[in-house]
Amino acid sequence: MSPNLIVTEDLIQAIQQAVKEANSEEDLRMGIERALSTTLRAPGLTTMPEDEKTALSGSAGAGYGHKAIEYKTLVMAGPMRWVVLTTGGKVTTLAWFVKVRYTAQGSGSVLFARSDLQGHGSDDVFAVFSDNLTMAEHLRDDIFSYTVFAGVPGQTPPAPIVKATFESQGEFPARIVESMRAVDGTTLTLSLGSFGPPKAYVRAVNERLTEVGAFVIPAEFSLEINGIVPVGRPEAGPLAEAPPVGVDLQNLWYRS
Repeated sequence: MSPNLIVTEDLIQAIQQAVKEANSEEDLRMGIERALSTTLRAPGLTTMPEDEKTALSGSAGAGYGHKAIEYKTLVMAGPMRWVVLTTGGKVTTLAWFVKVRYTAQGSGSVLFARSDLQGHGSDDVFAVFSDNLTMAEHLRDDIFSYTVFAGVPGQTPPAPIVKATFESQGEFPARIVESMRAVDGTTLTLSLGSFGPPKAYVRAVNERLTEVGAFVIPAEFSLEINGIVPVGRPEAGPLAEAPPVGVDLQNLWYRS
C-alpha cells in the first residue's frame, strides 16, 4: 500500500458506527469528524475543536505507516465528489465537486471541471464554477495550486472562475445527485449510488498540506456535461492512490 493512502481499522470501524447512527447528513458529517479526531489522538496528536473550525496541533514522532504527521491549521473542511474518465490512456474528463463547509474565504460549492467530451483532443469545458467566487479563487490558487486549474506562470493561464448555482439531491447512504448550472450555460450532473464500505486516509498533498478524510466508492455512477455523456472509462483516479470515482463522507485539509 502506498504510504500516501493509509487505511486504519480503528478509524474504519468508527466511521461505520457513525454511518449507522446518523439520522441526517449533518449527523453523519459531525460523526465522521469525531471519528477522525478520536483516531488522530492515538499517535499523540492533540485536538482542539473550535466549532466548524476544528484545529489539530502537535506532531507525532511515529505516525501511520511509519509516517510522521503534523497538524496545525485547518484550511478547508468539506466533502468532495469526483469522477475521472480516461480514453486511450489519456484523461479526457476530470471533475470534482467540493461542498465547502469552511475556508478562510467562506463556504459554498465549487466544481472543478475539465472535459474533452468526445475525445477529439481539445477541451470543451475548462473552468472552476462556484457560488462564491472569492472562495473559489482561494481554492484554485492556494489549496489546489498544484492542479492544472491553477495554471503555470508564464506558460498556461489558470482556469476561469464562473458564477454558478448548485443543487444537491439525496444523501448517503442513498443515491446522491450533484448538479451545477453556470451563467455561461454550462451544465453538469453527477449521479452516484450503490456505495461500498467506508475507507479512511491520511495523505500528504505536498510539503505544506495534509488531507485527512473518509470516502466510499460507488458501484454506479452517471455523468452528463451540457447534456452529453462524455467518452471514457473510470480507469485511473485523480491521484495514484484514489479511485476514479468517489464520494467523501468528510474531508479536512490542514496546513503544517
